[in-house]
Amino acid sequence: MEDDEKMELFIKAGPDKKSIGDCPFAHYVRMVIALKGVDCEVIPLPPDDKPDWLIEDFEGKMPVLDHKGMRTGESNAIAVTLDETFPDPPLRFHGKEETAMKALSGLFPALAKVIKNPSLDFNSEKALLGQLSVANSYLIGKPKGDYILGEHISLADCSLTPKLYHLDVTLSHYYPDTRKKMDQFPQLKTYMAKMFESDAFKKTKYPPETLIWGWDTARGKTTGSCSI
Repeated sequence: MEDDEKMELFIKAGPDKKSIGDCPFAHYVRMVIALKGVDCEVIPLPPDDKPDWLIEDFEGKMPVLDHKGMRTGESNAIAVTLDETFPDPPLRFHGKEETAMKALSGLFPALAKVIKNPSLDFNSEKALLGQLSVANSYLIGKPKGDYILGEHISLADCSLTPKLYHLDVTLSHYYPDTRKKMDQFPQLKTYMAKMFESDAFKKTKYPPETLIWGWDTARGKTTGSCSI
């Protein structure tokens, strides 16, 4: 790739400060890049080695995309920029993906409340199960097809799938009894299984151990930072 065509994605690094970290928002962007089939250099950065421009222009927050010298932060803004720049295959459908993401936006914050607590808080668990019920109902009512919008994968799938990966791994690790309660949401489980087998997810996933390292950091067991 010529220098004037160069594309770089700066993301949170893993525990070795070199590998890809556990950020689901960066994973969202990387799934979009995988679906677009474009060349992009992924640059993991540890919290103590961020360039001055990242701190000054983006408050140190990642992911940040640099394409032809134009820098974009915030995962959804990056995803939209990528879809506009590389329109094939399309991942936006007249705002329907935005409606879906908004409807499902409560799931990850509810998960974070459960996992950050060193002991299970039953009110937080109840809130999470409520969000899982919302997601399950949304998937029941969606158009026919494997994806949130039906037959075509969209930004909504790329946004949700990394968060469901966090859900699956963290509940299994920290609160397995809560994980078992997901059996009451069969449509969600079917969707998760399908997306976890998708090429875009498998090409961009990081090991469960990296994910647990990130949440151990959030729970105060290790040192590090969680970028968004």
